[in-house]
Amino acid sequence: MTSYCVFNVGERRVAIELTYVREIVEHHLVVPTPIPLTPQFVHGLFNLRGQVLPYLDLSPFVGAKETPAAPGRDDRAVIVERGNLRFATSGQKIDTVEADASTFTPLENAALLPALDVEAHTDYGRFHVIHLDRLEACLSQSLKLTEAGPAVPTSKLQAPGSSAAEPQTQNVKPETRNSDPKTL
Repeated sequence: MTSYCVFNVGERRVAIELTYVREIVEHHLVVPTPIPLTPQFVHGLFNLRGQVLPYLDLSPFVGAKETPAAPGRDDRAVIVERGNLRFATSGQKIDTVEADASTFTPLENAALLPALDVEAHTDYGRFHVIHLDRLEACLSQSLKLTEAGPAVPTSKLQAPGSSAAEPQTQNVKPETRNSDPKTL
């Protein structure tokens, strides 16, 4: 049996293996500072007893409706730490549940929910298990795409001073080699 921290992200019930949940804190202790030019799921950074952590909305990665940046009365911050992956996320209706792998079933739409692994059925209800390796890959890819900025079609690129109607050409003299050994 494995223990899980189970909580709601929007309307979806999800779980992270309890081994990787460092702590759960009252939401008033989390005051994220927004970061310009970051994806919408990054609500900002906050300081938790000297450690700066990103505060993330996991809803796009688990197939839930977007959760608001402003916390609700029942929200808590779930602090996740596994190796170099450290973040906080909002959680509602938090509980701990033990589940046996025999209760797990594969997700039918797993390709659409890249961070989820399996669905667990227990006496305490059902929930989807977040696969932290996949979540980390999704977060990393999303942040890389943001760093790259919007893609610009090559047809829109033009040299300074030229108009879109004029094709850009460049005159280059071909290099010629003299085969006469006396001139080398």
